[in-house]
Amino acid sequence: MVARYASYAKAAGGGPLKVDSYFGYDDQAVQKEYQRRTNQPQTGIVSAADLVKLGLTPLFFTVEGHLSDMFVGPCAFVASTLEREGRAVWRPTGYDNVRLPFNNQSGVDELVNRLDTKLFDDGTPFPEGTPWNLAIFSQGAMVGCEVMEKHVLPTNGRLHYRLKDFRKGIALGNPYRLINQCAPWVPDPPQPNTQGIMDWHFDFLKYPELAGKWQEHARTRDWYAENRLDEAGQNMTAIARIITQSSWTGGASSIVARIMDLFINPFDGLIDIVWAIVRTFQGIAHLEAHGTYDLNPVLDWFRS
Repeated sequence: MVARYASYAKAAGGGPLKVDSYFGYDDQAVQKEYQRRTNQPQTGIVSAADLVKLGLTPLFFTVEGHLSDMFVGPCAFVASTLEREGRAVWRPTGYDNVRLPFNNQSGVDELVNRLDTKLFDDGTPFPEGTPWNLAIFSQGAMVGCEVMEKHVLPTNGRLHYRLKDFRKGIALGNPYRLINQCAPWVPDPPQPNTQGIMDWHFDFLKYPELAGKWQEHARTRDWYAENRLDEAGQNMTAIARIITQSSWTGGASSIVARIMDLFINPFDGLIDIVWAIVRTFQGIAHLEAHGTYDLNPVLDWFRS
């Protein structure tokens, strides 16, 4: 603030305002002058909105999962907790998370529009240069990863200008989880050589801009985030593609390819496909398929 408003950010004697950890009468006088110039009540108190305008408080965007309330869930818990602590301004994302097959595009469109907003309806500013966080869960993790991959990270992406201000992101129960990637604090991580259930995975490791800024949070036996690389895993992916994308063809993990494989290995393949159908439909029907998460380490990571 001293640098941005140097013309009046001065001490009582007219010299520069001292930069320290003490908020004294000189600082209060400068804050009142700032409030006068910005048509605010002259209380002398630095508000959370002031910190956002100065680019000091990150906005925290969240996208919850299938059939979830955007105000309730692991991402909402993390963001709302940090907001109560004055460490973030929470921006939940609503989208069509009811439809089957998944309507991920509705979430992508909504999150892109929110990230491209410069001023929200409630008056919260989001100018270029404002830091931002992202927490995404389950179907919402698919939405968030697609936005990062297609709109934020590419140099020609609509939101590439936001990349330099990206602070941290975490995906929980991610169907796009990259093989063998999991946050170090998870006590029961997925088994080695497993990945998200879908046939595309968010390879955040190839982007130096995300070094130290991205975490995958998944537990073992998470049907969406822990999928093996064997025949059974390919069958799980095939069924998941039908349920989430209505995709029947394309690649080794398509249901057509898996059925054709029955002619080569009919007994083993039939068991795998039937089991995949049962497990995947159970997973879609019950949000408990992800298990529960200890979110305290997640909070500590965002606080750091």
